[in-house]
Amino acid sequence: MADFTKENGMKEKHLGFSLIELLVSMTVVSVLAAITVVGVGHVRTAVHRTAEVTGARQLISAYLIYPQDNGGRLMPAVPDSREIALNPVRDHAGNAILNGAVASRYPFRILPYLGDVRSLYSGQFAEHLDDLRSSGDPQYGISLYPSLGLNSEYMGGNYDDRRTHPETGFYPGLAVTRLEQVMDPSKQIVFVSSTYGKEPGSSADYVGFHRVEAPKGLRTSWSSYNEELPAQMGYIHLRYERQALVAHLDGSVGFMDEESLGDMRRWSNQARLENDENFRPSRSR
Repeated sequence: MADFTKENGMKEKHLGFSLIELLVSMTVVSVLAAITVVGVGHVRTAVHRTAEVTGARQLISAYLIYPQDNGGRLMPAVPDSREIALNPVRDHAGNAILNGAVASRYPFRILPYLGDVRSLYSGQFAEHLDDLRSSGDPQYGISLYPSLGLNSEYMGGNYDDRRTHPETGFYPGLAVTRLEQVMDPSKQIVFVSSTYGKEPGSSADYVGFHRVEAPKGLRTSWSSYNEELPAQMGYIHLRYERQALVAHLDGSVGFMDEESLGDMRRWSNQARLENDENFRPSRSR
């Protein structure tokens, strides 16, 4: 009897150790799984970051080729009807674009110098390009949601009648139209990682946007950054550790935080000429 009790107790003891070991193993597995998920997330972000940097370099290189074919003029942020007539806009398949809104946005106007539409949808937005291509109006979507937005008010001239001077197309001293006008191309923002927010039906968490707006403009001013309300900070997306990817007029690419992006001297050549980081444009200029 004693031997049976002793043997049974040993079995219970061994069973107890087995349960503890099982719980410990489950905890270790859970921790390892969590670490793996975090690790995979970091790897995915790093891959997206690298791809978007490559896309940004291709994009700014294409932007700098444009003046060579257009008498030294920078590509307008929004062209007038004469510009479009002289330079017919075509899609990635070579078809003429008849929709004025699509033709006025930069993606298809820069495409002949870029070569591959996929450079406009780099990083995490590559899958969204596939969605747009299979949509009912691919031209419209592709023109609207690229991963990088163009400095729409201070680069190249903006001929949108709702936002600019009805006679000249842009206010004197506001937008630079030629490379030689720029005081410091290495600090002149051209493209910035952008977002229009969440788009229903898109495979991407956030979609891009074709334009970004400076901290201070003729009609807009930033408030605090809110990823859910992109317009509050000019449609800029701080998607890489609270930083945005930026392409400058000298062809350089890097990352900038909210504070650095808030310096108007990086957006406006006039602000740099006046050395005024809080520069605000005037319609009388």
